[in-house]
Parts: sequence; C-alpha cells; structure tokens
Amino acid sequence: MPIFFYGAMIMTIKILSIIMVLIGATFLFLSFSPAMKIWRNLSGRVRRKWLIIIYLMGFFILGHLAFAVILISNLPLPLELVPGGVFLGGAVFVYVIINISLNTVAAQQKAEEAILVAKNDWENTFDAVTDMITIHDMDFNIIRANPAARAIFGLQPHEEIPLVKCFRCCVSDVTTERENRRQDAQAARASSQKAFCYRDVRALSE
Repeated sequence: MPIFFYGAMIMTIKILSIIMVLIGATFLFLSFSPAMKIWRNLSGRVRRKWLIIIYLMGFFILGHLAFAVILISNLPLPLELVPGGVFLGGAVFVYVIINISLNTVAAQQKAEEAILVAKNDWENTFDAVTDMITIHDMDFNIIRANPAARAIFGLQPHEEIPLVKCFRCCVSDVTTERENRRQDAQAARASSQKAFCYRDVRALSE
C-alpha cells in the first residue's frame, strides 16, 4: 500500500475517532443536568450512590476530552491508559447502577406489599360494617356496595351490581328539574323490610 494512502487512512481513522469521542462527551454532558436533578430529590443511601454515578460521569467526560486532546495534538502519551481508565470506570458505573436497580426493585416490591395489605384491611373493614355503604363514581352510579347494602338491594354476595344511579334505589323517576320543585319520596324495600327517605332539591341558579 502506498505511503500516501496509508497516511490518509490513518488520518481518516483519527478524525473519525475524534468525532465519535466528542459526540460521546456531548451526550455525557447533556446527561449531567438530569442526573443532578435526580440526585437533589433523593436521600440517604441512594443519594450517596447517585453521587458516585455523577462523579463517574465527570470522570468519563474528562476521559473523553483527554483522549480527544491527545489525538488532536499528537502528544507523546500512552493512549492505552485512557481507554483502560474509561473501561474501569465503566465497570464501576455498571456495578453501581445494578445495585441501585436492585434497591429500587426491592423498595417497589415492599411498597406494593404494603398497598396490598392496606387494600385487604380496607376491604375487610368495608365488608364488616353493618350499616349500608355504597361507593359511587362521578356520575353517581353505584360501583360497589358492602354486604349490608347488597342485602337491602336483594343482591347475592358476588352478584354484579347493576349500573344504576344511587338515587334510583329510592325513586324510579326524578322530577325535580322537570317540575321545578322539591321532590320528596319514601320507598320501602320488601327484601329488607326497610324504608328509604329521599329528598331532591333543585340547584339554585346563578
């Protein structure tokens, strides 16, 4: 291979290496600000580990820039030291990330278990109350009822609740808006031998 082409190939490889190193340093630099925001919102052991990550990011940036400077200025320095240090830092970086991930997963599992325990406690309390309790959505549809309410409605323990407005338990037709007057009603439930007193008042206009 002619010396000219060999020299041109070496120069091309060097330029490509410099470009790739600078692009990598840019991505690391852009990641610095989000990493600092995460670190500020943490506490305790996880905060200290994230500080190690930030230091490693700074070390990687300096390593990238040092490698680029050596390539550009042709300094008589052993290039092998730079990638060796970067590889070592990368291994430590991965180790810290894996440990943080393990702690995060463990904390999430613990939180999910606590939520499940709280959910079971709430459901047991909800079902144990002897008074009628119903839960409604934003449109006043009954979406859940405790056993006492199911007994009043004549529903089986696992029977699906019909999509019905809560006030329909007492009256079949609401005439407040149509007749522009207060509506009072009393409805008896044969299944429970109980009566409901219902009153609907028209909202005041502005």
